[in-house]
Amino acid sequence: MSTTHGVPKNERLTTNTTNPAPPDQDRASSNSNKKTNPKPGYPDSIPATSLLADFITTSKPTDLPAHVQEKVQELLLDYIGVTLGAIQHAESTGPIIEAVNKLQGIPPRALATAASAEANKETGGHGAYCSVIGQGPDQRWLPQYAGLLNAALGHSLDFDDTYAPGTLHAGVTAIPAALLGAEVLLSRPPPRGETAVGSSPTTTTTATTTPESPITPATFLHAIALGYETTSLIGRELGYAAYKRGFHNTSTAGIFGAIGTLSSLLELSHTEIVSAFGLAGSRAAGSMQYLVNGAWNKRLHPGFAVHDAWIAYFQVAHALLYGAKTGDLAAYSRLDDPGINVLTEKIVVRIDNEMKQFSARMKIRWNGGEVVERSQEFPLGEVEHPFTRERVVEKFHTLADPEVGEERAREISRLVDGLVGEGTRVADLIKSLR
Repeated sequence: MSTTHGVPKNERLTTNTTNPAPPDQDRASSNSNKKTNPKPGYPDSIPATSLLADFITTSKPTDLPAHVQEKVQELLLDYIGVTLGAIQHAESTGPIIEAVNKLQGIPPRALATAASAEANKETGGHGAYCSVIGQGPDQRWLPQYAGLLNAALGHSLDFDDTYAPGTLHAGVTAIPAALLGAEVLLSRPPPRGETAVGSSPTTTTTATTTPESPITPATFLHAIALGYETTSLIGRELGYAAYKRGFHNTSTAGIFGAIGTLSSLLELSHTEIVSAFGLAGSRAAGSMQYLVNGAWNKRLHPGFAVHDAWIAYFQVAHALLYGAKTGDLAAYSRLDDPGINVLTEKIVVRIDNEMKQFSARMKIRWNGGEVVERSQEFPLGEVEHPFTRERVVEKFHTLADPEVGEERAREISRLVDGLVGEGTRVADLIKSLR
């Protein structure tokens, strides 16, 4: 998806991506070397949030080309698949849901009951309680907690889409924000003088509408696209330098993308969006704060690194011996396989600084002396190496079928497909995900 429009070409977001001053260089010395005005007439800073707010408030669903709509549709299906997969395969799912439920303080089932009790049969409105993918139709959360869970589950397997120039995952914030924003809108009563389908008006109305009148498939997909665009623009400016400084771009930039999505769906004004971005600047997270407060989690980092390094070796060996058809997560059932453990001892990983943008090269030397070498300049999913529609569907069913069954997975896929051309109601899609 393009991330070039929205900000004038001669203006860049004011994110410093140079290396920080050395530890032994004091702040005053560092500041004395700064150029306060690099060009005559060029401002010291660009109002980045105002520019982004301009972009969001002026963009329309009709601005999305057909191929971008279809791409957003594919990304949505992919997100749903990896989220359903996390319910079955991610060990963190249960503890995360339990922790959020305690934080919320009100059981999800009780909120679902409250939503039903609060439903106004004359207007079609009800409490703004939202659902979490795969948790059942009788469970509801406050919007902020539903968004938290849908995003956390979507990122738990780390199978979600990646924007390489920003080194981040944009969809895992944009799509959950769109889902909760849509449910909030759908909980609102129709405008006065209009009735919801299935209601029994006692007075004459001037028009009839469905409860989905505030949102259409086109506005839904458009809001997701804006979230991707906002996150990617900021992530591209942060770049890898942010990681060197201890920040996780998915989190740091993602909050702004989520705001972009919600701002579009809820039709916020320019002033409201700028204010929301300002608050986000204080909430943007993903930092290595342990360097300041001495938290113990730093001690776990090398343990995680060694664990993950071993698993990387193990998964490569498993793929070579058993292929991918057994399922990536099935590899863990073979931790004691002697053949895999012998093979891992023969794997050597070398860093090649000439390789850029996640490219890779593999060289295999067989026992007979034959050497086979393969390289991939662009990772799967880039424009130059596309993740095709067929691959998206295959990945979705691989993850979704074991959790919800083939029939329900096909229905979810059908509803997502129907968003382009507006053959699907957003309310029906959300209902199918519960």
